[in-house]
Amino acid sequence: KEVERTKREWEREKWRHEQDEKLEEERRKRAGLTWGPVNHGQCIRYETRHYSAQLRNVPEGLDPVKECRMLGLGINGKIVKPDECDYLGTGNVWGNWNIDYEEASCRTWWTPPQDKGCTAEGSGYRRFEARLENVQWGDSWEKMCESTPVQFHGHIFDSPHICHNTVCSLFLTLKQELTFARFSG
Repeated sequence: KEVERTKREWEREKWRHEQDEKLEEERRKRAGLTWGPVNHGQCIRYETRHYSAQLRNVPEGLDPVKECRMLGLGINGKIVKPDECDYLGTGNVWGNWNIDYEEASCRTWWTPPQDKGCTAEGSGYRRFEARLENVQWGDSWEKMCESTPVQFHGHIFDSPHICHNTVCSLFLTLKQELTFARFSG
């Protein structure tokens, strides 16, 4: 029994040693992996920017998508792994990140809402409009509008009920029940 136990321990030790060698081999192969220049994309929603970069120096024998998923990139002071990896053929892999921290240039806000009166007689709703500020050139105004929170009379709404764009002005529409809007008169 003692011989069998010792034999099993040797086999386990040999297996662990082989695993360590495999890991060390993969580490040596990965040592040359790098991200190419980082593309700072558009704002894709409130306080969130899209980034992308091409994975470079993927050695033969390694799965480029797997390596992409495992390799972090420093963005805004944090090392983050890609949200997704796109394989474009022949070892051409791009990492994609949607970063929702430290993105002040993607922070949009609303001007103070203006009371536009009742939505329809007897509806019990009032219409309020405000302009969305700080939408950057090339950003989707629809996505920014739909994701920008609104603070209004002590309440926070995740987004407006309606977004529409008129002559370079973006407005939100908030519907508020008159019973709730004691202040509206």
